[in-house]
Amino acid sequence: MNTKTTPYLRAFALSLSLWCGGEAALAAPGAVSQGVVDAVVAKLTAIRPDLEIAEAAPSPIAGMVSIELRGGTALTATADGRYLIAGDLYEMDTDLVNVAEAKRDAKRRELL
Repeated sequence: MNTKTTPYLRAFALSLSLWCGGEAALAAPGAVSQGVVDAVVAKLTAIRPDLEIAEAAPSPIAGMVSIELRGGTALTATADGRYLIAGDLYEMDTDLVNVAEAKRDAKRRELL
C-alpha cells in the first residue's frame, strides 16, 4: 500500500464509520422511540393522505423508521422526517437478506 495514501484511507474509514454511526448504527434496533415513529407517520400522512400505512416501527438501522404500506410497499424514513427512501431493506451478512420480504413472508404464514 502506498504510504502517502494510508493516512487518507484511515481518515476516510474513520469518517465513514462516524457518518454511519459506527457499528451501533446497524446494530441498534429500537433506537427510535415510538413518539418519533408517530411523528414521522403524521408528517407522511399530512403530505400524502392517500397512502394507507399498514405498519410503522423503528428500523433495524438506528435513526430510521420502517414504514409498510398496505399492499407491502416498504419505505424507510429518517427520524427527523426529512428524507424518505422507497424500497426494500437488505441485510448484508454472509448473504443478502431482504428484511422486508422476510416480514411479508411471516405475515403470509399467519394468514394460512
